Amino acid sequence: MNILFLTSDYVSPYKGGVEKVTFLLHNEFIKKGINSYIISLSNCADDTEIVNNHFVFPQNNREDFLCDFVKSHNINIIINQSHHIFILDLCKHIKNHIDFKLISVYHTAPGATVSNIFDDLGFILFSEFSVGKIRDIISWFVRYPYRYYTRKQYLKHKLSNYYNCSDAFVLLSSRFIGDVQKLIGSFNTPKIISIPNPINVVNSSVCIKKKQILFVGRMIFSAKRPDRIIKIWEKISSRFPEWELLMLGDGPDKGKLEDYCKRKDIKNIIFTGNVNPDSYYDAASILCMTSSYEGFGMVLTEALQHKCIPIAYNSFGALSDIIIDNVNGYSIPPFNEKIFVEKLQYLMSNADERERLAANNGVTLDKLDINKVSQQWLDLFDNLLK
Repeated sequence: MNILFLTSDYVSPYKGGVEKVTFLLHNEFIKKGINSYIISLSNCADDTEIVNNHFVFPQNNREDFLCDFVKSHNINIIINQSHHIFILDLCKHIKNHIDFKLISVYHTAPGATVSNIFDDLGFILFSEFSVGKIRDIISWFVRYPYRYYTRKQYLKHKLSNYYNCSDAFVLLSSRFIGDVQKLIGSFNTPKIISIPNPINVVNSSVCIKKKQILFVGRMIFSAKRPDRIIKIWEKISSRFPEWELLMLGDGPDKGKLEDYCKRKDIKNIIFTGNVNPDSYYDAASILCMTSSYEGFGMVLTEALQHKCIPIAYNSFGALSDIIIDNVNGYSIPPFNEKIFVEKLQYLMSNADERERLAANNGVTLDKLDINKVSQQWLDLFDNLLK
């Protein structure tokens, strides 16, 4: 069997989300005797990240390049991991004269495009008070109905396109299927399925945890909303002077967040920039996620592997596949800051509770193991090629 992944960015185990998941699956398929290939739009930034059987689209004649590649490598199945619509269009065009099966994977929550509108408001509200801020708030409310309508129509068209052009449409959680159905209407249920993101299960050897809380993610208001954990920490940090909050990641809004912390004199908060998070997961006791939405939230599974207890807003369907509330972490009603603060303070104050939750990390990890998830993919391949 010959499989081809199409991605927007160069695949790497050191990146997040799509790139890391594709890397894991690609290597697992090769181990299982499948000829797996990758073509991405961008090249690798570092020679140390070069991946076997990884190719890059040329700047021009991409359709001819893809067509020739599929023919010369006798590709049976293309897995479209890209968020770029024109990649889907390329597949659609060459499918007219080459026989292969197309699987499209949607790597975020189905309603993400609409949710982004509210993150724009969050960015405005986080700014210092000024006449310009008042103007921006008024402008947001005036434009909201039009933006909501146009984005919903765009999303409906985009999801319908993915569904109609593909032999199988894969979501990251079964809880997303109903969301897609609401947006695009009735569909052939067997064609749309859910397969979670896999992990390489590792057992953390660290037993002694520090009084540290992590936020891991891009420093950007869209989706990730690091401002929410900063506001939460602002409320409780003075009561827990022995604890610290570490903000791991970089992004366009990092400076704005740092300025806010300096202006408000928020103590014991550290912005690390881009770092390998593994040693931080090992040391920290708690991970907080305050995203407006996620596709799967791999930082949660990474934290669980290191017995770093996750607390997150239940703002996306896949969260329930990762956090079993009060078993291996805490699931907080969407954007209820009061409950988030209460749960976080309770966990920080109670070492026995932290030990209990950390001991249950395997409840989730076992079902997401790469061996089990890759088998779901192999079953899908077999069904498509019957």
